Amino acid sequence: MKYKDLNSSNIIDIMLEEIPELKKTFEAYKKQDNLSLIHNVFAFVFNPFLKDSLISKNEKRLKNAFNFLERMASSSDPEIKNILGVTIIESLSPKQLNIFLLHAGPRTKKVYEELEKHLQSIFKR
Repeated sequence: MKYKDLNSSNIIDIMLEEIPELKKTFEAYKKQDNLSLIHNVFAFVFNPFLKDSLISKNEKRLKNAFNFLERMASSSDPEIKNILGVTIIESLSPKQLNIFLLHAGPRTKKVYEELEKHLQSIFKR
């Protein structure tokens, strides 16, 4: 199946289509914020869902989340990969990151590896 490329103008709608469990949280968040930053939507709507799914090991939710993350990693829009790396991956605790990497697809892992390489060059980790 050919998917529409994710970009800054369609990512929220596609996220809500692919992960309908997020609609209620998104609607509540939308009442508190004017959706000025896509990063905030992911920080306050997607990330809690992902972290809860990682800890609870809910396979259905994990499958939906990681299919969507793989789409993000495949996007031609650099901002989408930035959201994946900075807003999502960097928010994970070490324990969550270990579980995350067990489920991540090849493109998502590549974004993680590129992020780690970049951070190591800055901070000499």
